Amino acid sequence: MHKAQSAPSPAKIETPSSKRSRQADSPGKHFVDKHRVQLIQRVSNIAPILDELQYKGVIDQEQYDKIRALPTSQDRMRELYSGPLKAMLSGRDMTVLRCKVLLFLATILVSCSSSPTHLNIRVDRGKLLRSSRSVTVSHQQDNAPEFDRSHYEAELLENSPLGQSVLQVRASHADIAIGEMDYSLHQVSETVQRLLRIDSVTGIIYVKGLVDREEESILKLFVVARDRDPSSRMKSSKVLVTINVTDQNDNAPTLNIQGIGLVKYQDGVTKISEDLPVGTPVALVQVSDWDEGENAVVTCAVDSDVPFQLQPASDQKGKYFLQTTTLLDYESVKNYSIEIVAADSGSPALSSTLSLNVQVTDVNDNAPNFSPATIEVDFPENNYRGQKLLDLVATDPDSGINGQLVYSIIDRFVKRLFEVDANTGEVRVRTVLDREERDRYVFCVAAADMGVPSKTGTATIIVNVQDQNDNDPVFILKGYSFTAAENMPPPSRVGAVAVSDADKDENSHLRLFVEPENGIFFIQNGTGIILSRISFDREKERFYTFRLKAVDGGDPPRSSYVSVVISVLDENDNAPYVTKPDNSSYTYLSYFTPAGTYVEAVKAEDSDTGLNAELDYFSVGGNPHGLFQISPYNGQITLAQEVTGKHSGLHRLVVRVCDKGRPPLCTTALVHIFINGTESNISLIEALVTESLSTPLEKDVAGDLLGSSALVRHNNILYGSLAGIAHVIQTFSSIVSNTAKEDSN
Repeated sequence: MHKAQSAPSPAKIETPSSKRSRQADSPGKHFVDKHRVQLIQRVSNIAPILDELQYKGVIDQEQYDKIRALPTSQDRMRELYSGPLKAMLSGRDMTVLRCKVLLFLATILVSCSSSPTHLNIRVDRGKLLRSSRSVTVSHQQDNAPEFDRSHYEAELLENSPLGQSVLQVRASHADIAIGEMDYSLHQVSETVQRLLRIDSVTGIIYVKGLVDREEESILKLFVVARDRDPSSRMKSSKVLVTINVTDQNDNAPTLNIQGIGLVKYQDGVTKISEDLPVGTPVALVQVSDWDEGENAVVTCAVDSDVPFQLQPASDQKGKYFLQTTTLLDYESVKNYSIEIVAADSGSPALSSTLSLNVQVTDVNDNAPNFSPATIEVDFPENNYRGQKLLDLVATDPDSGINGQLVYSIIDRFVKRLFEVDANTGEVRVRTVLDREERDRYVFCVAAADMGVPSKTGTATIIVNVQDQNDNDPVFILKGYSFTAAENMPPPSRVGAVAVSDADKDENSHLRLFVEPENGIFFIQNGTGIILSRISFDREKERFYTFRLKAVDGGDPPRSSYVSVVISVLDENDNAPYVTKPDNSSYTYLSYFTPAGTYVEAVKAEDSDTGLNAELDYFSVGGNPHGLFQISPYNGQITLAQEVTGKHSGLHRLVVRVCDKGRPPLCTTALVHIFINGTESNISLIEALVTESLSTPLEKDVAGDLLGSSALVRHNNILYGSLAGIAHVIQTFSSIVSNTAKEDSN
């Protein structure tokens, strides 16, 4: 939108009596004043205001200012001139202010034409004076161009194609008639000249060269506008244009790796010891991106399955520590190829990759290993002295002297028959073997490395004097130990083994067997899972020992063995049982036996183990006078008070023995103590004990002497058959057994 200039050129107004009018009175001055005219290239309807002026006949200052501010165009003014405005110009009795309005509108009409316009205006100066004037109004274009903005600003994406438009500047005259403009760049830098150009006619600025924000983020330039009309005075204007170059994600992140601490980095390689703690920094990774904003937000990560990770440095942005995530093992992996990837957040994202080779150095942390640990060799009889028996090879994953091995035979007796080369491990026979004399030799060979301190491994050599497939199957472990819960229903899994064979095809096709095959265990070929065919009872068998045999499909086949031990875990499935005293026995105490005297000890055992076999002892009946006390730990019964005559008779202590299983299992024991002055009548005491055995446990037997009914029973016992006594004992045993079951429930 065009704005009025502060000092536009006036329209020229000439009248025949202009000088005389200026001298006559001041109102005539308005006819010869230089009026400012602003040409606005936009149509706005001023007809209503002109109609108001025409019929009202009186114009105030506010209406005049309102008309002056109306935007007009040439087409609109021609339309108005043919109607209301023409009528106004022919009107009479016009005040000075109204004449000013008409003169202003007339100058606009004149500006629509290239030739001067002559107007006759009659002015009413009051009741006493009227006059007519002839006015010639002409237009002269003498204003400098004016831009529609005081400052242009735009954004330009870097790497925009050549010829792309950036923005358009527009300039125009304050006069109503508009001439054509000529636009040009003004005193611009070499960078702007190289990157931008402007269309001299349209004012559109175009991309001329490759724009790179990383080189120039802001382009500032001046644009000059000049009128092309030859009649103009070649006035010009300039305006500042600022172009902000916006970022395009055209730069991938850059990566840089440096050594850290004692760990050196050179030529893409760093060396670290295998005994480094977890979390040790091994390199410093720095990442940067020349872009800005989201395009410069970089994510850095390790793009490989290696025991390393990137941890951001706490002090500076864009720095990461490359750390170990697990313990390293030189023997497993000696070199790691690490791919570090940095990706920005642009769309699409750009990334960079940097490779780092980490070499793990060795420490002496492995003993020499014979695989398999037991080597069985078939050797022909009638051999010649010094004939090679086998090449014994131990491996040590360590390097250097840590992996250099020295072999030796351990058994002195065997040294007379066999020898081993200390450097090569080659075993030779020193004498002639005779299978009929001895068909099997067993001896051990050691391999020691030269590290400090030295580590040693051993192998057992079994020589079968007879007859050979050059690799035995190898179990992953030297021996297996498993646990199995008792009472598990068969078939139940007890463990699994893994085995391999370095041979190929049929020689490496393995079958697994349980040895000896006793029907208790079997193993699944293919999975190595060991299953049981029985439900284990730990109280009958605590351990099962057998071997697994792996046999390959070679001809002849080779095999290897591994020992398996199955430990049966205990379940609290056995109640304690009393071993001492017998329920039908008794202990005699005389009068005045002092307190604290040892009376008897209840001894019990439990077939279970652990807490299931730890026992506690409690007195649960037969001690109403508090005469006895029992240790809960060992079952010892002692006197709690001195024995007197009032305690005479048979006492039956009911002792409960419980294990500490969950839930606990219990059993009941009867301890009989006979208190009297003498122990002469043994048959009487035995009768009392027999009576006690048939007495319910809920009833206390505490010092009762024989009554009449007891005497009869005494005589019956003395003269009864052994079968009757056995029946009584069997009845008591049934009671005790039922009590134990109730306690366990």
